Amino acid sequence: MADGIKIRELESKTILDDADVFVVDSFDQTTPTGTLTQQVTYEDLKTQLGTDIGGGAGGNGDPGATGFTGSTGLTGFTGSTGFTGSIGLTGFTGSTGPAGPAGIDTNQGYTLIAPSKTPVILTVTEAPRTADNRFSSSSNVNCFYINGIEAPLITLAVGKTYRFDTSELTSAFDLYQKGLSGYVPFILEDGSSNFLEIVVDETTRDHIIYDSSETPDMGSNIDVIGSNTY
Repeated sequence: MADGIKIRELESKTILDDADVFVVDSFDQTTPTGTLTQQVTYEDLKTQLGTDIGGGAGGNGDPGATGFTGSTGLTGFTGSTGFTGSIGLTGFTGSTGPAGPAGIDTNQGYTLIAPSKTPVILTVTEAPRTADNRFSSSSNVNCFYINGIEAPLITLAVGKTYRFDTSELTSAFDLYQKGLSGYVPFILEDGSSNFLEIVVDETTRDHIIYDSSETPDMGSNIDVIGSNTY
């Protein structure tokens, strides 16, 4: 069993310094009559008493539990999507414009040639005639086509030059004008140049025929506008 310790009584008003010395009587509890006198300083006494009586500093307590995390607030409602606007009305269909002027009816056998300072090219080919041809009863099955039109009536203007391109022909292509005893050759294709050219002036006959000197009834008539010669 631990030894008992008795500190001799001090006056209550005594002011102690750490260097002051105490006389301590120590005895064993099993033998109360036996004592052991010791001298200790006030500083040692404080240290010893703090250890034996007060005990050491207590350990740190366990950390308190972490408080609960507050719940997340409710998410606000998403606003509804606005209505899609309706499609606008379709505009009115515009009225039909006036009909254009009637085009040239090539089935009537004529065409218009625009004035030009350079020779107007007229391409001549030959192909089978149709029932609409003026010489449909002719024994010759072919006829001339001018710019793709079957044996058309042609109108020429004074002051212009016209060139008939005959490079694709196998038959002769010639021009005839009215003479005293009928139509006589006016300009004959020479067969080497692959074209026949006519310069129209006031002396050119107002009525010409294009045909073949080899095979009749292949062509048609040519009218001259502005001619003073009949």
